[in-house]
Amino acid sequence: MHVTAYVKGSSFREEINTANGLMTAIIKQNATHYLMYIDTSVMASQGMQTDCKWLLYSSGIETGTSGISEDYVPTSPESIENKVDYACEPGSFGDEKFDTPGKTCTMEELMQGYGVPQ
Repeated sequence: MHVTAYVKGSSFREEINTANGLMTAIIKQNATHYLMYIDTSVMASQGMQTDCKWLLYSSGIETGTSGISEDYVPTSPESIENKVDYACEPGSFGDEKFDTPGKTCTMEELMQGYGVPQ
């Protein structure tokens, strides 16, 4: 598995190459919450038919907070040092890297097409 992450201001994009294809997630900040958009291409490759390009989740984490619970214990760099290869490089991309073109749906809207009650 190979992961590429892009960060600019309060926006974050992660691309994960998996055996099923490229999975892309984008996190953006709106006025009150962080929003996560997940590209539905991998779902389509697994036989799920939808006209939704992006699946939208509201994080429930309010803007201006860390979203980390008080009992969270961060992983020390030493504990992952020998398990993860990583490289950081300066980026040369703009806001377009965090665009979500195409139709965006909530999970409820996505499931409606499959007869799943709300």
